[in-house]
Amino acid sequence: MKIVEENGNKYAEMYCPSVAEVMGLAPEGSSKPMKFPITGYVQDSFGEDLPMLGIKIMTDEKWQKYAEEGAVEHQEQFKSECLEYASDVSSFAYNFIRKVLIVIDRYLRKDKSTGMMQVDDIKIYPCFAAHEPKPEKMQRKEQYFEENGALQSQIILDSRGYLIDGYTSYLLARAHGIQRVPVRYGRRQIVRASHTPGGKMYSWELPGLLIDRVSAGDRAVVRTERGVKVVTVAAVEERAGNEPKPLKGVIKVKRKKAIGKDGEYGI
Repeated sequence: MKIVEENGNKYAEMYCPSVAEVMGLAPEGSSKPMKFPITGYVQDSFGEDLPMLGIKIMTDEKWQKYAEEGAVEHQEQFKSECLEYASDVSSFAYNFIRKVLIVIDRYLRKDKSTGMMQVDDIKIYPCFAAHEPKPEKMQRKEQYFEENGALQSQIILDSRGYLIDGYTSYLLARAHGIQRVPVRYGRRQIVRASHTPGGKMYSWELPGLLIDRVSAGDRAVVRTERGVKVVTVAAVEERAGNEPKPLKGVIKVKRKKAIGKDGEYGI
């Protein structure tokens, strides 16, 4: 760090190499130095004067929003410049940087319900273990992994640490010796209904957009072995995960009391 003066104001100038420069995709020394205004000085325990830097603390909501918008703009510009430079180096460099940026982008967008977990610590319900994904599905997931260096489907766990979605990613992680994977905690709900009054009760899984938005008495359009059917919801429950086989899904729901124009929820 060095002190520079411009137009009567003093700045602390620091050289911070960019990611592209660190990885050898930009010439050494090509990164521009960063400048911070000096607002004063404070003495350390040895009596030395240390500059106080005027760095904006984002406590104001408007400033926060502006900063976030600017960050997104600069992030996209940064990714574009990295890929453009890498494409001039080699196809290997381009593909490698593209994969790195995908991983970084996913990390920056994660929320508080996400984290990292040892693959061996993920618990598997019997219904997953007893029903392997179809070969063509695993092939698509494998191809995505090879091309992007990342798992396509997010691994979702319930509050007890059991996997409730993303089984293909779990299998790929084990197959490729990946020890730690990103996981998210979530919920899954099912509806219980019968095809005839007083008949046998069946279960269907609700899509994520319908969780906590369905009640007993609602009419649900569901998938069955014999095609699409309409049933009346008898109960809504949290999915236990111990079903003997994967459940078919709810397509859409019409509320008992219409909401909005058509009273329908769906995807």
